[in-house]
Amino acid sequence: MKITNIEDLKNIPEGITELDISDLGLTTLPILPQSLTKLCCENNKLTSLENLAIVQRTEGPDAGNLPQSLTELYCYSNKLTSLDNLPQSLTVLNCSYNQLTYLDNLPQCLTILYCSWNRLTSLDNLPQSLTDLFCSYNQLTSLDKLPQGLTVLECYNNQLTSLNNLPQGLAVLFCWNNELKSIDIANCNKLDFLECDNNNFPEEMETILGDKLTIQEKINKLIEGCLIPNDNSYILK
Repeated sequence: MKITNIEDLKNIPEGITELDISDLGLTTLPILPQSLTKLCCENNKLTSLENLAIVQRTEGPDAGNLPQSLTELYCYSNKLTSLDNLPQSLTVLNCSYNQLTYLDNLPQCLTILYCSWNRLTSLDNLPQSLTDLFCSYNQLTSLDKLPQGLTVLECYNNQLTSLNNLPQGLAVLFCWNNELKSIDIANCNKLDFLECDNNNFPEEMETILGDKLTIQEKINKLIEGCLIPNDNSYILK
């Protein structure tokens, strides 16, 4: 259900599972049906995802919180500074283009996380269920505690100096425009896409990594040039 008029927020029917209240200039959320599984509230002026009016007049820890049935939440392009009390049923979260400085206590069944264009300095408590992580344009200095089931990692335009212990099943790694001196791809035998230009690698390595070669061809050339060891531990350093 798509809401295009603010007046219609007063009459959101119970029982609906999808609601789109984007592009309305909202500063607070309306009362939401507890049946919702998908909420789109992007491109507003939200500073919190709590309904403050409900919180003020209702007792209990869940007062004014998002529906516990929610599995998809799209709240990008707002003014959010924190995301607390997210539903534990959430599997997809897009909170890019906000003012977040931390992301703790994420739902343990989350599989896809978009959190680019924020002010994050660390992501140390990611759920192990995560498969896709998009965290570019932040202030991250390390990503050493990545979930082992991760297949897609986009972390370009940060302040990363190394990427160690990358997940074995990683297929996509975009990490350009960082301060990387090393990348450990020892177990990344499913890596199909690697882009890591504009880092602090040695010049010879930067040239090879920038060539239009397959991932395996790049690794072979690095081994031939003795830039990485030929012992099945492909550590670029």
